Parts: sequence; C-alpha cells; structure tokens
Amino acid sequence: MSSEYLGPGPDPNTRELSSPSNDIGQDEQLTSQTVRREEPIEELSVPSSELETVQQAETVQQPEQIVQQPAPPVSSYPPPPSFYMPPAQPVPPSYYGAQPQPAQPQPQYPGYYPNGQPAPQPQYPGYYPNGQPAPQPQHSGYYPNGQPAPQPQHPGHYPNGQPVPQPQHPGYYPDGQPVPQPQHPGHYPNGQPAPQPYYPGYYPNGQPVPPYAGQYPDGQSYTVPPGYYPPQAYMPAPRYAYPQKPRRDTYLFVIGIIAFAASMIVLLTGMVCALIALIEAIIPSESVKASAQFSGVVLFVALATAGLVGGGFSCYHSARSLFWRKPSASLKLPTFWIFFGAYIILVTIGFIIRDNNDTFAIQPLIVSLIMLAGLLPALAVFSLAVRRLRKRSDVTRATTWRRFTLSIVSGATFGILIALILELILTLVAAVEFRLSLSSLFLTDPNAPLPTDPTGIIFTFFLASVIAPLVEEAVKPLAVVVLIRRINSAAEAFILGMACGIGFDLVETSSYISQGYHNWLDIALERSSAGLLHGFGAGMVALGWYFLTHRDSIRNHIWVGIGCGAYAVLQHAIWNGSSMLALLPDPVGPYLDSGVINIGSYPMPSLLLVYIAETILMLVFFFYVTRQLRKLTVRKAAENSTQNKQEVPVEIDSSAAHGA
Repeated sequence: MSSEYLGPGPDPNTRELSSPSNDIGQDEQLTSQTVRREEPIEELSVPSSELETVQQAETVQQPEQIVQQPAPPVSSYPPPPSFYMPPAQPVPPSYYGAQPQPAQPQPQYPGYYPNGQPAPQPQYPGYYPNGQPAPQPQHSGYYPNGQPAPQPQHPGHYPNGQPVPQPQHPGYYPDGQPVPQPQHPGHYPNGQPAPQPYYPGYYPNGQPVPPYAGQYPDGQSYTVPPGYYPPQAYMPAPRYAYPQKPRRDTYLFVIGIIAFAASMIVLLTGMVCALIALIEAIIPSESVKASAQFSGVVLFVALATAGLVGGGFSCYHSARSLFWRKPSASLKLPTFWIFFGAYIILVTIGFIIRDNNDTFAIQPLIVSLIMLAGLLPALAVFSLAVRRLRKRSDVTRATTWRRFTLSIVSGATFGILIALILELILTLVAAVEFRLSLSSLFLTDPNAPLPTDPTGIIFTFFLASVIAPLVEEAVKPLAVVVLIRRINSAAEAFILGMACGIGFDLVETSSYISQGYHNWLDIALERSSAGLLHGFGAGMVALGWYFLTHRDSIRNHIWVGIGCGAYAVLQHAIWNGSSMLALLPDPVGPYLDSGVINIGSYPMPSLLLVYIAETILMLVFFFYVTRQLRKLTVRKAAENSTQNKQEVPVEIDSSAAHGA
C-alpha cells in the first residue's frame, strides 16, 4: 500500500524531467512531469559514488536566478522511498529543498518565432527557399558559372569575333560584295560570253568561213560547174543517238530471204497451174481419154491450190519476218472431230452421187470433193497429233503458224517436184538394169493390172517398195531439215515433219483419186489412210533428224534417230507393197484381186481390208510415239525450269526465234 505525502516541499514520489537545450543555443522552458507511483517498488541499492555524481549534476543544472530557501530540519522529513537511494544513505537537503520556478522570458532571434521555430524567409531569384543557389541554364559560349568560354579564332576575325578590316579589291565593296558591272552585249552579267546563234557559213564567233573549193564538207572532191560558186563550208549538225537495234541472226536472215524468194516462185507457179487447169477444162482434147484429161485437170488444180493459197500465206509470213521482224502466232487448229465429221459428210455425199452421171458432169463439184477427200483425213490426223503432244492446261504451243505454213507448202511443191524428178531418174536406171521396155514403167495408174512375169513382178515391187519409199521419205521433210538446228523441241520437229507430209499427200492423193474417174470414191476410201501414212512417216524422219543433231535430247540419240527414219521407210514400203498380195496363191490372192465387200448396197474392193488393218497398226504406233514425245517434252520442261532457277534468265527475242 502506498501512503500520501503530507510533508513540506515537493513530493518525494515525484521526479523532475528536463529536456536539453536545442542546437542553435536557445534555451527552452523546462517542463516538469509528475509521475505517481501507486505500486510499491523494489528497493535498489545505489552506490555512494553514483549518488554524489547525480547530486553534483542536479546542482549544476539549477538556474542562477533561483535563490536557495532554508530547508527544514532533516528530522522532520519522513524517510525517502528506497527507489531513489538506499535507506542507509542520507539524502542531501538540496535535493528536496529546491522548488521549480517559472521560466524566464527568452531573448528572440531574427528569423525565428518565440517558440524557436524558424520563420519563413523571402525567396530570392536563383536560390532555393533554404538559401542554396539553384542551378542555372548553360548558354552557348559560356561556362556553367556564367563566365564566357574562350572562342576559337577564325581567319579574318579578332579573338573577340570582330572582323578584321580587309584590303579593298577593285570591283568589290569593302564588305567583299562585288560591285555591279556594266553588261556588255553577248556576255552574261558575270562576264562569261553568251552562246551566239549559229549562221551557215560562219564560225560561232561570227567570222565568215572561207570556202573550200573543190571539196565537200565530208572530204569528197567535186567539180564546180561553170557559172556557180563553190558551196560554203558549214558546221555539221549533231545527230540524234538512236538506240541500236539488236543484230539479226545471220542464219535466220538467210533462211528468210530464201523462204521469201521460194514463196514468190510458188505463187507464180500456182498461177501458171491454174491457167493450165482452166485451159484443159474449157478446151478438151479429142486425142486424150476423158479419164486422163480429168486426172490432169485435178492434178493442176491441186498444184494451183498449193501455189496460190500456200504461196500467198508463205509470202505473208516471210515478209513479216524479213522486213517487219514481227513474231508469229502460235499454231492452233480446230479439234480432230471437226475434220473427221467433215470427212464423213463428204463420203456420204459421194455415196449419194456415185451412180448419178448428171452430177458427175459438174466437174467443179467433183474436183472440189476429190481435193477435200485428200485433205480432210490428213488434217484430222495432224490435229490429233497437235492435241496429243500438249496438255490441255499448257499455254504454249508446239510451233507457230509461220513454220507450219512454210512446211506444208514445201511438201506440196518442192517435195513433190524433187521426188518426181528423182523417182523418174531411178526408175529409168532400174528399167535399164532389168532390161524392160518403157511401156512397163508407167505404174501410176491404180487400175492397171499387175504384171505376171517374174521380172515385171520384181521390178514393180522394187519400184513401189524400195525406190518410192526411200525417195519420198527423204525429200518430204526437207524444210524441217534446213531448220533442224533451230527447232525448239522434238515435238516441234515431229509436228513440222507431219505438215510437210500433209502437203505432199494433198497433191499425190488428189492425183491418185482423180485416176479413178467415176470410181473416185473407191480410191478415196482406199487412200483415206494416205494422210496418216505420209504425215506420220515424214514426222518420224524429221524426228530422227532432230535426235541425230541434238545429242542431249535423248539417250542413244544416234540409234534412235536412225530407227525413226528406218520405220518411216519400212511403213511406206509395206503400204505400197500391199497391192502385191493379190499375186498370192488361192484363196488369198484371187480374193484380194477381184473380191468385193458390200457396204450397204455399194460394193467395195476386198483389198480395202488390208489397208484397214495397216491403218490400225499405224494408229497404234502413232499413239505410242506421241505419248512418248509428250513425256519427253514434260521432262525437258522440268529440267529447263530447274536450270533457270539456278542461272540468270536470258531474254530471247521471239522474232529471232520464229524468224523463219
């Protein structure tokens, strides 16, 4: 239990707490806080040395103005608590006798409130509120402290940047600006001479050019006629530099000239043949049989058609390549079924008018039907070949109209002419060797009977199966052989060779059909496959020439090329030798010689079965060859595409590529 203190002086249970003065030297008012102890506190023993130190500190902290009051006797005080000192030690009187006094007024310092808090100070430009200088922006040419930095000295200027006075030059102001000068005629304001207009016979400076008597400006001498002054010399005008044209391919240029000249010859020959056919048709000869005269008219009409139509197109394409250097369009023909359907219609018309003599008397109609009978089957096969050698999605074609026209006209004109001359010469040589008369040499009549003697049979077989195939297959694709090094692909060589064979077949087949006279339809049906025979054969020979001259085209190109030519000759030999099957013994020979096949009410010769079988075999091999060529074309196109990706592409002039 605690007891309340009733004695004089301060309560011994209270303690004065003082705070030290602040850092700026101003004394603060001391504040006493009384803490009452309600609970008993354990006694602590304080050493006497420490007690003396505390007493001395308290004595020093007393302000000077406080006057010590006399203390009552010690005996009147109750014993102090044990919390402050040990009971055994006496407490000094001064500890309890000093009474707290009110604080004295303190002196006030400038810039501070009476409570010692700093008063707000006015802010000066360039300084923070605490009086620290604020960083100033740095100007060009000055240090951060505002001092000017030394500047580099420029020529013609003082170190302070002022210009040094320069010496004055004539024609210039003291500041260096040029003084405006008076302008002279023929000169710019800067004194440079202005270009003068040029007059003929005068130099650019206006002085007259002396004449050069007896010599032109280019250096050529001349004679001045009497009464005339020599011409005045002049300055040649500058020439405009036109872009140079690319050099022409000499080979194709020569071929173009030859093609143009040959086309003109063909055109003129066609006119002559048309005139001869017209004369034979209007003025018949009494000494010549009607069938022979009709055959001659058809032959000259075929030659006139090849000369006028083919020669005209050839002249156009040759001139377009030779003079205008224009490329030709890609070859595109109607589909196979159009030509085949037209041929079926023609055969139907032939069956209708077959026994009508009045209709046969209209020779222009019959001649036209015979010409179409020789042309439509060949064009049907050619269109089929063109279609099979390319995919439906392919944009590019095998060849161009220019090359196709030149090929077909070449086969119909020069091919026929050269083959006729060579066959005639070789036939005469063979007749001399076999010791035959000239009457047995005319074997062009399909209605002529076969020979029965062994010498005549051998001679006929040798002429039909050896001489004719070798000569015809060699001369038909001559136009392709001339261009063989410029052919783009094996497919193009095959197509152009077929075109040569079709031109050859047009004239030959029309001549053979016309020899049938009233039975022309029978010969036309027998010769329906002649277009396939001549076209496919000439295409194989041209393909062989391509393989022989292009070693990278196919493996074993030499043997493949020879095989292509040998097949064409063998195919032609078998076709021509089929007529000799009628000499076989019974029952085959007599049946093929005189047997008939009834197509409805119309009888046809039984030998037609042999030609149908040969046609089927030729078609099978034709489909095989065109399929292989298409594969070869696709493979070559893939190889070229891969090579073009690895190399820099080179532009090729299309007019040079298709110039011939």
